[in-house]
Amino acid sequence: MPIKNKLGTCYICATPIGNLSDSSERLISTLQNVEIIAAEDTRVSQILCKHFSINTPRIRLDSYSEQKQSNTLINILKEGKDIAVISDAGTPTLSDPGHHLISLLKKEGIKICPIPGPSAITTLLSASGFSGNCFHFEGFFPRNENEAIKTCHHYETRNHPCIFFESPKRILKTLKWLNKHYEKAQCTIGKELTKKFENIIYGSPQDCLEQLLDTPIKGEWTLAILFPKREHSINIDFLKHCKTLNLSQKDIITLTTKLGWKKNDVYEQLLQIKQ
Repeated sequence: MPIKNKLGTCYICATPIGNLSDSSERLISTLQNVEIIAAEDTRVSQILCKHFSINTPRIRLDSYSEQKQSNTLINILKEGKDIAVISDAGTPTLSDPGHHLISLLKKEGIKICPIPGPSAITTLLSASGFSGNCFHFEGFFPRNENEAIKTCHHYETRNHPCIFFESPKRILKTLKWLNKHYEKAQCTIGKELTKKFENIIYGSPQDCLEQLLDTPIKGEWTLAILFPKREHSINIDFLKHCKTLNLSQKDIITLTTKLGWKKNDVYEQLLQIKQ
């Protein structure tokens, strides 16, 4: 749907994840000049607003109130007035409220303007030593045992990191679970990112647990995990069955490569079957 004229603009604003000095001039100017700020928690946003003398009225837009407040915000935008959406820290919609409102704004043809800024996801990844060419963000680490197994199993065949958030109440439990199931995983975990007492820990799950013995747990944690790559064993009976189906060597290698088997290993096994 084309963007209509004479409507307000909704600014999706990334706010500091801890250090107020990371606030951009564009962010401050935007928050000062919009009609209203929709904040995940008006009490938390007060710290930012007071620091930069931002007197713009604020309303709460959290996961519980988003559906109800969205209509109010849309009406304000239809009057030609601008609004800003902020979360407690970082970028709205990334494990934070905002996506429901944005989906409605798209249908209404109202302009959405992102104001980029800090993110705990990219902040930790940049210091992890893992390649950032490809990574996955999964939100908070699964609490359900089966979901945790399913999620982590999915990344065993991928050579790129997965990023999670975790609460201070669960960080030790999560690391113990990882140590039990993925003791060879490479981890980078951090809390208080960008703040004075920023702490980033590297190592296996066991290494991280040992280092946490002398570390205050308080504060939300971000985890970057590179799971050990799962090796696929060659099923000789499967290869023999492929041969009985008169599949060519090329077809068998193409098929088994898609299953995650190493091409050279399959080729060697096929040679032995011939013998």
